[in-house]
Amino acid sequence: MRELLEAARDGLTGALVVSGEAGIGKTTLLGAAGELADGFACLWARGVESEAALGHAALLELLTPVRDRLADLPAAQAEALTAALGWGPPRPDGRATGDRYLVAAATLSLLAAAAESGPVLVVVDDLHWADRESAAALLFAARRLRRDAVAFLFAVRTGSGAAVPLEGLPVLALAGLAPAQAAGLLPGRLAGPVAARLVERTRGNPLAIAEVAGRLTPAQRVGAAPL
Repeated sequence: MRELLEAARDGLTGALVVSGEAGIGKTTLLGAAGELADGFACLWARGVESEAALGHAALLELLTPVRDRLADLPAAQAEALTAALGWGPPRPDGRATGDRYLVAAATLSLLAAAAESGPVLVVVDDLHWADRESAAALLFAARRLRRDAVAFLFAVRTGSGAAVPLEGLPVLALAGLAPAQAAGLLPGRLAGPVAARLVERTRGNPLAIAEVAGRLTPAQRVGAAPL
């Protein structure tokens, strides 16, 4: 993660896919990356399951903070992106969205233009729920930018199937916590065998451990009563 950010500070584009089951800590890791990105322009978007059918919804959320760089784009790209994101008046021909290739190219160009003022961190949580158009445009940019100060972080749920293929991007697969880590995560005393049992049954998932541990009695926490 730090290497990705440092490379962007040096003007090199990089991307990382963070994968894992629900509750494993993907969102927490993305937040930690944002805290490390001092001096970056941080662009965030989150896929929402109920909005997955709304074309360009995630892209609108992510690119709006850099909309002021639209004038730096080639005219055809700017027109396509403006149409796709609803940033301009209706087109004379009545079309509501721009050409898919030009929208993807415009996304690349807009991020590159934004990076001229300083490094940019692009973060998309729950990419598997992002609309297909947004995911395609962002992955297009992540695969083709090279010497631009842009770092891409995408979080996906294991087994969910992203809207578009992620081939070619490095993946960080998050695993569950070890018993000692699980014990340190929870407030109060938790006996070693109890922590080990929780880790075994939850596969070390931090959210699951916290939810289960919150239901334990004081006797169960110290191993004096069966789970």
